[in-house]
Amino acid sequence: MSAVTTLPHWIGGQDYGRAAARFGDVYNPALGAVAKKVAFADALAIADAVAAAKA
Repeated sequence: MSAVTTLPHWIGGQDYGRAAARFGDVYNPALGAVAKKVAFADALAIADAVAAAKA
């Protein structure tokens, strides 16, 4: 079994770079196993994404 990849946030066309505190699992339905983990956004990440979208 291979290591589970963690997907970061992409904000403004680049890796956000700030570590997330919480993650969620993404399952491969064919295998019934965790395929990846995705970062959950906090208030600062959301504010940065909105600011980047408005720029």
